Amino acid sequence: MIIIFSALREEAMALINEYGMKAYKDPARVKQKGIRPAKADDKLWLSEKKGEKRTLLFPMYECDDIRLVITGVGAQNAACAVTWYFTEFGVTEDDAVLNFGSCCGDKVDAVYVGARITDAADRREYIPDVFLRSDIKAKAEPARIVTVYRPVP
Repeated sequence: MIIIFSALREEAMALINEYGMKAYKDPARVKQKGIRPAKADDKLWLSEKKGEKRTLLFPMYECDDIRLVITGVGAQNAACAVTWYFTEFGVTEDDAVLNFGSCCGDKVDAVYVGARITDAADRREYIPDVFLRSDIKAKAEPARIVTVYRPVP
C-alpha cells in the first residue's frame, strides 16, 4: 500500500485525478482488505448526532493500493493525521509512506526530494533514509526543506 499525506486537497488534486481516486466512504471496504472495520464509537468518524451521515476525521481518497489523506496545514495537523491513520488502519513494512505537497523553490515545475529536512522549531535535521537507499537522486533534485508550524505569510 502507498499511503500519501498532503496538507491541502488542492495540492493533491493532480494525484487524485491521475489515479482516479475516490473519496473513502465505505467502512465495509476496510473489512474486505483484512483490516479491522470501523465501529460507530471509533474516533475514526465525526458525527454530531446519532443517525446522521458520518464523515472521516481527515478526508481520505483511495484507489487500488493507494490511499491519500488530507491533513490540513501545519506540523501539528500533519502529526495528528499520521497518528490517526496509523492507529486506525495500521502500517506494515511493505507500505510506502509519502508526504506530497508544494513548497517554494527556485524553478517552476521542478520536482524536489527532501535530502535534508530541518524542523524550524527545534533546529533538528533529518536525512530521510529513502534518499540514501535509492536512485531517487537521479530522478529529482535534492533540496533542503525547512518545516514550519504555521504558514509563512
